[in-house]
Amino acid sequence: MSFDDLNRNLTVMFIVRFLLILSKKHVIVMIKQLEVKQMSCLEYKCLR
Repeated sequence: MSFDDLNRNLTVMFIVRFLLILSKKHVIVMIKQLEVKQMSCLEYKCLR
């Protein structure tokens, strides 16, 4: 394995990790928004 290959592998790993972190944050935000929507729906139904 040459230095170029190693470098490329590290770059790919870094990009994948970065994307994973990004998507995790995005998923967490989506879930929180969904929870808020469900809560407000429940409260709305309860209030009616």
